[in-house]
Amino acid sequence: MKNNKGRYIGVVSSIISSPNTFDRFKFWLDGREDVKINLFDILTVEEDDGNKIVGTISEIENYTDADNHMSNFISNDFGNVNIRNSIERISTTVVTVEVLYSYNDIYMPPKNGSKVRFATPEEINEAISGVVKDENNKLKIGEIKMTNGAIVEVFNDLDYILGKEGAHINISGISGLATKTSYVMYLLREIAKKNLETEEKLLVILFNVKGDDLLKIKNDYFPNETKIKYYIHQGSPQNIKILENNNPLYEYYEYTFYDAVDYLDILFSNIQDNSKTIDSIVTELKEFKNWVLPSNNSMKIKYTLNKEFNWNELQKYYNEYLKGKSTWVNGIKSASIYAFIRHYNRLYKKGKNIIFEDYSENHQSIIEKITTVAINNFKNNKNLIISIDINNLPEEIQGFVTGSVIREIYSLKEEIQNSINSEMKTIIFVDELNKYAPNSKSISSLTESLIEIAARGRSSRICLIGAEQFKSKVHTEVTENCSTLVVGRSGSSELATSAYSFLLPEEKKIATFLKKGELIVSSPIFRKAIKISFEDPQYYDNSNETENNAID
Repeated sequence: MKNNKGRYIGVVSSIISSPNTFDRFKFWLDGREDVKINLFDILTVEEDDGNKIVGTISEIENYTDADNHMSNFISNDFGNVNIRNSIERISTTVVTVEVLYSYNDIYMPPKNGSKVRFATPEEINEAISGVVKDENNKLKIGEIKMTNGAIVEVFNDLDYILGKEGAHINISGISGLATKTSYVMYLLREIAKKNLETEEKLLVILFNVKGDDLLKIKNDYFPNETKIKYYIHQGSPQNIKILENNNPLYEYYEYTFYDAVDYLDILFSNIQDNSKTIDSIVTELKEFKNWVLPSNNSMKIKYTLNKEFNWNELQKYYNEYLKGKSTWVNGIKSASIYAFIRHYNRLYKKGKNIIFEDYSENHQSIIEKITTVAINNFKNNKNLIISIDINNLPEEIQGFVTGSVIREIYSLKEEIQNSINSEMKTIIFVDELNKYAPNSKSISSLTESLIEIAARGRSSRICLIGAEQFKSKVHTEVTENCSTLVVGRSGSSELATSAYSFLLPEEKKIATFLKKGELIVSSPIFRKAIKISFEDPQYYDNSNETENNAID
């Protein structure tokens, strides 16, 4: 039977042992016609009172009138696979549906006997994205591809991504197969397009963790009025070659000791410090920034922790100060100072001549560079993409760079907004999030900064996009504050952890065989998780022709 919305494919069925509920119901599938359906297809129930209930398929089961498998075995001549079943079994397919939306906003179980059909694109839009009443807030996040051939765009609410109501996105899944970075870039492109319709500016900061894909973004990938700037280190021959070519898109970044002193606690994050001694030394050094360091009577010169203070001067200072002395300020013992210096020298060597440099006259910190570029860019453009290369750096140095930028994001945002006299949305993308915010009992300074952004970034319109292979390995205070959760193809053991409790068991099964470009998305505006797909155009350029995006 057909109606003006397409043919009916089944009828709602409710039984004593398994009654339908307000958020889940079952129906039997039309057995007389060859109906093809799939998990996550979206269907509509039409009720007698005119109400429509829209839901997504979560399970498909086939029943026969056989009491057990032995009956089927016997009826096939005791297991003869070469003959047809001698008893014609009555068979039906029963489908379980999770309710997404009720048109009259009253969630009652659909009545037994109500007819079921594929939802129309308009009904799907109303069920999934209809709660986004403000067209300015509709952000395309992908498409739903139905078994009947329908393709429907899916929208999320920007207020639940960039603040006001909620913020932050977390994406997890197997490396490569889950297409996490590609989907992040897809979302950023859609956000950049949407921002052209507003009066606000958009600043995006990316950290290039592996490879160089985020250091060669295509000229035409982002919309007009979007400029890109890359900050790279001297830790790889490729980066040095780029710098020698004087491409205006690329600029070298470095840290003097004066820059780094505020983030030494992040640099020392991976060092066990149960007594908090290193933390105390770092705290004291911060206090003496721009001041003369304490001296004793035997010291011939006085050391001032100003911009000209170089990395190797710290050891010289302590060597002179501790001659004949057993403690430094606040009773910190000399043995603790020497232990601190040993760690300090080891970490300094890892970044020396790569990102740790001595002061030079025209030096700017990376925060100053980003601020200057943003202020100049926003005079003529709406969007700015900053990509910071941390690939090939030792893990401690990667964390140091990431943490230093994240810690300054509030003051950076405020300074830029004050200078351009305009509101600015800010997005930070951190790949391999589990390295920087691990799910462990001890919380490092870097983890604290990420927890801070996740907990309070929403009110400042700062959005954290985190990606990792294993969501269970990320600190829960970061992931639990993400309003939008995205899962790509993942392993069953990982999906069995509590980190994925927002997914139904059937949805977890589906996540184990998702294809490239397919994702499961959970959002506060969706009553249930939905499966989407997205176009996966290559966002990076293998050529070197990137000058058109240069920032004046």
